[in-house]
Amino acid sequence: MKPQRIAVIGAGIVGVATARALVEDGHAVTVLERRGSLAAEGSFAPAGLLAPGALALGGPVASLVDPPPVPGLAGRWQRWRATREGRTQRRREQMARLALESQAVLGRWFDREALPYEHSAGVGLRIADEAGRARLEAALAAQPLAAAGSRFLDREAWRAGEPDLAPDAPGSGLLFWPGAEMVNVRQIAQQLREQAEARGARFLFGIEVQAVEPGRPLTLHWLEQDTHNHGSPAGARPGGRSPAPPERSAPPPRQFDAVVLCSGAAAPLLPGPALPLVREAGLSLTLPLRDPDRGPVRGLIDADGALMIARLGDRLRVAGLWHRPTGDGQPPKALVERLYRAAQRDFPSVTQTDRGQIWAGIHLGFADGLPRIGASESPGLWLNLGHGRAGWALACGSAQRLADALAGRDPAGRHAADALSAAAA
Repeated sequence: MKPQRIAVIGAGIVGVATARALVEDGHAVTVLERRGSLAAEGSFAPAGLLAPGALALGGPVASLVDPPPVPGLAGRWQRWRATREGRTQRRREQMARLALESQAVLGRWFDREALPYEHSAGVGLRIADEAGRARLEAALAAQPLAAAGSRFLDREAWRAGEPDLAPDAPGSGLLFWPGAEMVNVRQIAQQLREQAEARGARFLFGIEVQAVEPGRPLTLHWLEQDTHNHGSPAGARPGGRSPAPPERSAPPPRQFDAVVLCSGAAAPLLPGPALPLVREAGLSLTLPLRDPDRGPVRGLIDADGALMIARLGDRLRVAGLWHRPTGDGQPPKALVERLYRAAQRDFPSVTQTDRGQIWAGIHLGFADGLPRIGASESPGLWLNLGHGRAGWALACGSAQRLADALAGRDPAGRHAADALSAAAA
């Protein structure tokens, strides 16, 4: 396919990965981001879970990977029908397969470049007791994707691999996926940006796209901040004072052969009815380790507490606690306290609790939990958005699928039959 001029709107992990996949095909890619730096919103400090088995499992980890429930009687009816008709399990399988593709793509990009990133290799799901293990065994028997590569660890084996785990930490053992990991998502976004730029991509920050004018080519109208696109964080100011609204100017319109929407915030640019995106907030607490030789070795999923714990370099991160965003944007105090308690319960005395950093990020997804990937009904306008809670786990795989679709490649007839296509929107 002839190389195209492509605009990618959104520089979260999905947008950056999409740019990386597109430049691999020789396209001239320009990434447009409304904030002052990349991965500044939902990709800044999430748990970074990449565990296809956990996505496939559902059940005990549903609160961490499933879409938010629709409230009320309509929501209960919707969930009952989805379960009865097998749609819930099919959705989890689709997400798990896309996460497996993400692992393969990420491994290819980083093996080729030999770039390191902070991560916890191997992820375990805490098992409360023997009854919980029996339920997991039954679930694994029914879901081969969840069982693949997994093994059970009893409490003794778990503690042997986690010398700093508290002696009274709850749980009788783990369901362990050695090939899964928890990673520093923002660091990977920065490294993928460097890879994309080395292949000719451009990243422009402080850009608010106003309209996509249809035609051949497409015409983009935007406003840009007077920051000269240095990529400084949006709203940064000494002392934590609220910055004055940035001055904006309207440069001449730019033309592109294709435009890819990789941010839920850009969804209003799509003609027609608004996409039914659901807003959710996730929390994380990041604590410096007192001693770089201490702390968690593996990633830990605490499904009962709706939390994940991982070591990232010389820090410990506790993340999860999905909730509806508050009006003032501040995380509920009770949820923040739960993050601190979880860190102290499982890994006491290994962190500097007085230096904790709290992050709250907004994620946009669809009620069925599946992203929309592929061509929209508007010629030249493509979608790769709505990844919700599983954004990082699906990012690299969805980027490759988008690049394949744009190039007319259809591995094993995947796009014709896959419900993750944009047509499902």
